[in-house]
Parts: sequence; C-alpha cells; structure tokens
Amino acid sequence: MGSSINGIVIAVALVVVASGCRSELITDEDKTETIVADAIKEIEDRPEPEASEEPETPPAPKMSGDAFRLAAHDGKAELVQQGIDSGIDVSVTDAQGHTALHMAAYNGHSEVVEMLLKAGGDVNCRDAEGKTPLMHASSGDFAPAVKTLLDADAGIDLVDSGEGFTALMTAAALGEKEVVELLLKRGANKDLVDVDGESAKDFAASRGHTEIVQMLEDK
Repeated sequence: MGSSINGIVIAVALVVVASGCRSELITDEDKTETIVADAIKEIEDRPEPEASEEPETPPAPKMSGDAFRLAAHDGKAELVQQGIDSGIDVSVTDAQGHTALHMAAYNGHSEVVEMLLKAGGDVNCRDAEGKTPLMHASSGDFAPAVKTLLDADAGIDLVDSGEGFTALMTAAALGEKEVVELLLKRGANKDLVDVDGESAKDFAASRGHTEIVQMLEDK
C-alpha cells in the first residue's frame, strides 16, 4: 500500500505467510488528523466558481483518496464518516489496489469496517495481490473485524492470486487462535491447500502453533 500524502510516506508491507511473521503497515508518524485536516482545507480554499458559471460536475469530496484511506488505516472513525458524508468514493484505490476497507481490515478497526460496508464498500474487493479484506483482517488478532466481514457475506474460502492462501491459512500460519476458531465455526474449509500443496494445518504445525493444529484436527 504505498502512496504519499503531503510528504508523509506510507510504506505498506503485506502479510508474508511463508515467513510466519506479520509485517507492518508503517507511517513515519501518526499524523492522520493533521494530514486529513490539511487535505480538507486545501479543497475548501479552492476558489468558488463565478455565479454565472454552471458547475459541470458535482462538488469534490472534502478529502483526497489518500487521506481517506489513511484515516481508515488508523481507525479514525469520525474522519472516515466525514469523508463518506462529503461524497467520497469508498472504493477508490491506491497504486496497489488497496481500498479504505483493506486498510481498516488490516488493522482490525471493526467500527470503520462496518461503516465502509454500509457506505457501499465491496466486502470481497481485491487488491493487486488478490487479497480481500477478510484475508487482511485474519492476519492479526482481529476477531471482531473478521466477524463483521463474515456477517457481510465475505467469501470465507477465497484465495489470493499469488500463493493461493486463504484467510484460514493466514490465521493458522500467524498463530491467531481466536480467528482460526471463528473461521472454522463459520465453515472455512480446512482441507484447502495452497500452490505448494500446504494446508492451514501444515502452516500451523511448521510454526509450532500446537493448539491451532489440535483445533484443525478436531474440527
């Protein structure tokens, strides 16, 4: 998820299941409110069209897509709602295909996830790697966000376009016991394998997540 906002670079490294580690979505500093406020001010300070001029297009939203996604990434619900109320396209993406919903799901902001879904966000939208919001939410200790997505009919057994990972494989590899339990209860297929023929159980076993291995064997 790489984009820049007023010089603040968001370096986004996604989950690398093969390493068994959850990489981070990183900003130089948490300056979300300042960045979004600056974006809003820049738009509001634009000259108004002459009274005689007929506007050819609807008024622009109050913040840029970058600022909107950053607010979602940081769980700033009030700022996200402000963007929605001003008419922003909630499905707008960055260069890597990440929407605000991907951003909010990645950091487990269930309130923002629900807000974006109600505003028309696609629960199964895919980024450039074919990852859905559910796959991102399953990479952390974010059972409430996972539940919110599942309640909105997220595709539980969808696979990404690279390695063929599912949400369950991701959660199992990263040791997210509560998420694994929830996905299994909601019907996730534990027998699916990735492009290398490895299942969620294989991922959990190779990384020493014995409780998750037992869960997968018991279900």
